[in-house]
Amino acid sequence: MKKTVKNLITWSPSHLITSQKSAFTLAEVLITLAIIGVVAAMTIPTLMQNFTNRVVETKLQKIYSLMNQVITLSELDNGPKEFWPSSCNGEGNISCEDYYAKYIFPYIRTQKIEHADINSQGNVIINFADGSLLIGKNTEDYFFYPNAKNYDKDNFLIMDENQTDPQRPTVGITSFTFRFAPQPNVWGSANRLHNNRGFEAYMYGISELTKENLINPTNDYACQENASIKHYCTALIKMNNWKIPKDYPFNVKN
Repeated sequence: MKKTVKNLITWSPSHLITSQKSAFTLAEVLITLAIIGVVAAMTIPTLMQNFTNRVVETKLQKIYSLMNQVITLSELDNGPKEFWPSSCNGEGNISCEDYYAKYIFPYIRTQKIEHADINSQGNVIINFADGSLLIGKNTEDYFFYPNAKNYDKDNFLIMDENQTDPQRPTVGITSFTFRFAPQPNVWGSANRLHNNRGFEAYMYGISELTKENLINPTNDYACQENASIKHYCTALIKMNNWKIPKDYPFNVKN
């Protein structure tokens, strides 16, 4: 049978359409965006803090390893660390400038070195190329800033009008305390965890390295919110294999 003009005309593209296309309404789009925004608000701060933690952890491990390498190299020229001066800045038989010039600086790469008298304490400020900063107080105590920009002389140590009740508001958050006091029978029993050891997380004043001792709320050096000094925060992180514990009391900053 021959096709007629009528047959051709009645065949149209509409015959090919089998279903209608669907689309999101404006309300559905807005609801989806709102859900995404809520999820982002909940997760992004956590992700950012986790990233900051990783940076701080890496730099803490780095300064710990670096300073112990420096001490090992210095011992080759200056003898066992146990016989190095235990103090400076007029309290020992060597000035702080001479101590660091002899025992530390020749064995370390730095970007900039400064000597500073902070709160009547002999301090040396060591700036590193990676943007971190280390402050040595006399010969034994060290304060490490993973980011040198967080160092503020006015907040390094705060004393009241009577020069009592010291506060170190940045410790455990933007700065972390180490100690190098290897000389036995010099600092007394409070120094037992540092005797004959190198550059270590601060443990002065505790008899046994336990988490309970590091977070003891009756100790001003404890790593807990109400403590005024918080020196033990570095040891708490080191005890956790240089990882900031999930129950760490502060949000660290870099």
